[in-house]
Amino acid sequence: MKVLFVCNGNVGRSPMAEAFFNKLSKKGSASSAGVIVAAKGNVGKPTNILNITVMNEMGCDLSRHKRRQLTEAMVKASDIVVFMGTQSKMPGYLRKSKKVKLWRIRDPKRQSMAVRRLIRNKIKTKVQSLIGWIG
Repeated sequence: MKVLFVCNGNVGRSPMAEAFFNKLSKKGSASSAGVIVAAKGNVGKPTNILNITVMNEMGCDLSRHKRRQLTEAMVKASDIVVFMGTQSKMPGYLRKSKKVKLWRIRDPKRQSMAVRRLIRNKIKTKVQSLIGWIG
């Protein structure tokens, strides 16, 4: 089972979800991408140090994560796509895909460490539920 986690910039929510899924799942693998990475000139850039810190607290290392731009090919190659970004920025091909699941999760951008931890914990809970659903 291939899962693709998508958010706006591939810097917070989607890398967190990818890391949790790959740590916890025994029957699948995950990757992540963002819908506005290229537009912001951030392809290949690392994630935010605050996100690295909150994930290190959970035994997940994001220090090597490099931001990726979402492509239609990534969606086609995935069995499930979890979208956590701003719906107004969602590409048409993603809107049309029956593989997409929407998770309403706050963006950790410009948030305190306490709020980032709450977001991280919510993502972990949702990933655990997804893994339970996948089997």
